[in-house]
Amino acid sequence: MTAETDLPEGPPIITEAMFERWTRYPDPISVKVQHSGLRHTKDAVVSRQIERLEKAATVQEFLAEYINAHKKWDGMHIFKSINYNLEPDTSSKKGFKAIVQFQELEEKSVGISIQREQSSTTPEVRFSDNNLFGRAWEATLSAQGPHEAHRQINLSLKQKNPAFGLWNQWTLFNRARILEGHSLKRQQIRGLSFGCQMGPSQFGQHYFETGLEIRDMQPHKDEGVSEALYQDQGESEKTYIRHDCTLSQLTQEPGDVFPKGLHLWTSNEVAGSTNTVRHDVKAECYVPLLERGLATLSLHAKLGFIWAFSGVSRIRVQDRYSLDSAYVRGYRGLGPGAPEVQNPPPVFEPPEEQPGGNVLGAASASLNFILPGIMGPVTGHVFANAGNMEYNENRQEVLTKEYAQKFIAGAKASVGCGLVIHVVPLWYGRMEFNLAFPLDRTGQPIQYPASHVFDKFKLSLNWSNS
Repeated sequence: MTAETDLPEGPPIITEAMFERWTRYPDPISVKVQHSGLRHTKDAVVSRQIERLEKAATVQEFLAEYINAHKKWDGMHIFKSINYNLEPDTSSKKGFKAIVQFQELEEKSVGISIQREQSSTTPEVRFSDNNLFGRAWEATLSAQGPHEAHRQINLSLKQKNPAFGLWNQWTLFNRARILEGHSLKRQQIRGLSFGCQMGPSQFGQHYFETGLEIRDMQPHKDEGVSEALYQDQGESEKTYIRHDCTLSQLTQEPGDVFPKGLHLWTSNEVAGSTNTVRHDVKAECYVPLLERGLATLSLHAKLGFIWAFSGVSRIRVQDRYSLDSAYVRGYRGLGPGAPEVQNPPPVFEPPEEQPGGNVLGAASASLNFILPGIMGPVTGHVFANAGNMEYNENRQEVLTKEYAQKFIAGAKASVGCGLVIHVVPLWYGRMEFNLAFPLDRTGQPIQYPASHVFDKFKLSLNWSNS
């Protein structure tokens, strides 16, 4: 048998030992980078990372820079695939030639969604170009309406290859809503915002936003304005800066029905024109109870506090929280002006004005499980919700232990069960069908006049040319 017959057919096999030996190549190198496949995308989009690759003095530096460059390019969502070859450069003794091959994703998409919120259902249309002018800008135009209860138009431009951060985004918006809780029902907000998303770190992901809003609050048609909210009527400005931090350790293995882990989100906002500070915290924890995540205990909590500074004590109604069935199922509204649970008013009696609050707390626990014989898009859950909201301008009092105990004692609660449809045929979204029982202060279910099956969902259809 000759030596030639011992050679395997096909390309040579690169073993792990050979790769590790190459990555420990000790001598200095010089790298010349070439690229191909950019037809629509401008060279300037990838030039910053290519310059860093060419500055690599060792194989180890090149590999580290390529990993960072690949993460950056992949995060732009304008390439289907990115590959490279590193081979000796015959024109230089210590030189290497790197060839980076890009395959572009020239995606344009159109989406239609149907959203139900605050007892109104409105459609939304969205158009997006993920690589505008080949500059790694993503342009999105969305319009929602024409129902007067929830109408808006947004235009956003996202720069996905900025010199600072993961992406930067400019947004122009005009939003109009009908609010049912108080006499200033017609709300319109026009404005401009700029946001910057930072890369992930050991301290979480950070997002910064600043913006200007011009807000107008008016009564509905010929209705009057209550004395308590009279000074909030009309046009006002709000300039703000906000910082959000997300720390997520959620994981979901292939085949698992539910996720597991912890998700924490905090937000802090300072508004100059209104002289208010807003703090929000959300926490979610998913604890698997069975293998493959067939049953999971999920715990959720939300805390919020708004306070005024610089001689201002009153918080305008458009800057306050609202607490509804999104937090505590089975209730149309909670907080100042909401009917007492122990003695609900008759259905024909008009509700009191509910102007919102500046202190909010809500928590829920849910046991999520698969249904026997149904694996996939439909699951079941049983839940318990509790929450409270108040308006208190005395910041020192709110931060005391006595106030916290009183606040918790005044919370309203509900229990119930329901079905969750995670994937609706032909649609992308989530829909819940729940049966919720509000509880009185002794823990007994009561008949509440504003009972309903579900009050919030969103379903979406999307098409793209990719």
